[in-house]
Amino acid sequence: MKVMIVLCSLLIFNSVLALESFSKSLEDRLGISSARVLEVGDKIRIKFGKFSRGSTAASYNPIFNTIKFNKDLQSIRTKKLKTISELRKENPYSYQVSLATIFHELGHAELDTIIEESKTGIDRDLYNTLNDEVGPWFKRNFPRIKSWDGVHELYGYYRTSVIEVLFQEIDSILLQNGINQYQSRCFLPQRLKELIKTQSREEFSNLQVLSNDNSSLDEKISVQYIFIRGRDYNLADAREVFKKKWFQAMWNHLQKVYDLPTNKTDLLENLNNWSELKFISSCRQKLWDDYHSMK
Repeated sequence: MKVMIVLCSLLIFNSVLALESFSKSLEDRLGISSARVLEVGDKIRIKFGKFSRGSTAASYNPIFNTIKFNKDLQSIRTKKLKTISELRKENPYSYQVSLATIFHELGHAELDTIIEESKTGIDRDLYNTLNDEVGPWFKRNFPRIKSWDGVHELYGYYRTSVIEVLFQEIDSILLQNGINQYQSRCFLPQRLKELIKTQSREEFSNLQVLSNDNSSLDEKISVQYIFIRGRDYNLADAREVFKKKWFQAMWNHLQKVYDLPTNKTDLLENLNNWSELKFISSCRQKLWDDYHSMK
């Protein structure tokens, strides 16, 4: 019995270790709190391996509370889940897809082991909404699927959308600031051509929110399609409209427990931590120097 307890403890402990570097990179780069990720890790087991369908990146098993990650997501150096920087180094144009998948599968584990098991607080509030309102909605509108399966996938794909929107907003910030992150160069879009005339060299060297759209990110996050057991389901096909307040409940919960950035201004603070964007300051200073030397 003691051996069994020790082995189980090691499995859980190793799951926290497996997520440790990844969760830190999530917080450093996107401002998503690592504490909750590690809390989920403390409740589950994690393993790495190959899938019969090679394209599968990760899968959660609710019976054993285990997330299996594709071996490709395991760091060769640390044997842990790869950090965002490691994912980006291997696939600079599509690493966001892997990141969204990881966050999605962690969502299944979180819903299963924390939210569903909670008795009070914000976790219970979300569970009550999902169980008492969203579940019955699935039962009425998609009777061929188990309602809680629908809830699980909806929650997972909402988390996928969170990651997608965060990166869409980041791309928007960089484009408006005239930054090509893949070629480490900067240029002057029209808005910067106006600002370079009036801003100081120091002010101009920094990334800025240049769009009038600094609205809350939750207004841009939604789910239309979910994928369950080999089939897509379009929520728009339902007889009843999916209520916005249910998306809002998921956002409120995620924002609270993960301290999510809420708009472009919040994201800007995290972009200053990206090592691959350190070139921006000197690049923008050169643009400023060249412009003012010609006056």
